[in-house]
Amino acid sequence: MRLRGASLIVTFSLLAIAASAYAECAWILWIESSPSGLVSLPIVLSSYDSMTACIREIDNYDKAARLTQKVSGRASPTRLVIPYEGKEDGYREFLCLPDTVDPRWPKGK
Repeated sequence: MRLRGASLIVTFSLLAIAASAYAECAWILWIESSPSGLVSLPIVLSSYDSMTACIREIDNYDKAARLTQKVSGRASPTRLVIPYEGKEDGYREFLCLPDTVDPRWPKGK
């Protein structure tokens, strides 16, 4: 019985440490701009202490775009695609990702 209780305490402690480490990572706001439908690599726009702060910045871009044009929509809270006014295939994409994720390069084998 004591062994089971001790193992539960260790398990919950490890989960708490992992959760706090994940919560402490920085979040990066990336932008990819494609004015004529050409593929481009995303670049870093800014960094934030939390996912919430990064999403708040995407919300600001979303609100500003809605004042001047129709926005294609949000695929998720962390992703916004804004089409270029008057261009069928041009767009700007805003993406919030943890600092451990780099959208420019494919994952290794």
